[in-house]
Amino acid sequence: MKSVISEAPTATDNVDGQITGVPSINGQTITLPYTIDTQGTFEIVWTYTDSSGNVTTQTQYAIVSDTEAPDLNLQNLSLYLNENGEASVDPAPYKGRLNG
Repeated sequence: MKSVISEAPTATDNVDGQITGVPSINGQTITLPYTIDTQGTFEIVWTYTDSSGNVTTQTQYAIVSDTEAPDLNLQNLSLYLNENGEASVDPAPYKGRLNG
C-alpha cells in the first residue's frame, strides 16, 4: 500500500513559459519522487511562482488505502488440544513473524 508522486505538473506563464509546480504537504515542501506509505487522504498543494513573484496554487488529493488482504502461511503448524478439546498454538516458533 503506497502512493508515489513522481512528476510535478506544470503551468504556463505569458512571460516565463512553462513553470514547474513545487509540492507541499501540511505546509512542508516535499522532494520528488515522494512516497506516501500510510493510509489516509493527503492534501498536496502545488505552488507555481513566476519571475515577477506572482504565485498561484493548485490542490490535489492523494487517497491511500489498503485493499490487499493479508497473506498468512502456517506450514508445519503445531496445534495442541486440551482435555476439553480446545485448541492452542505455541507461538514460540513464529515469534517475530506473526502480526496481531
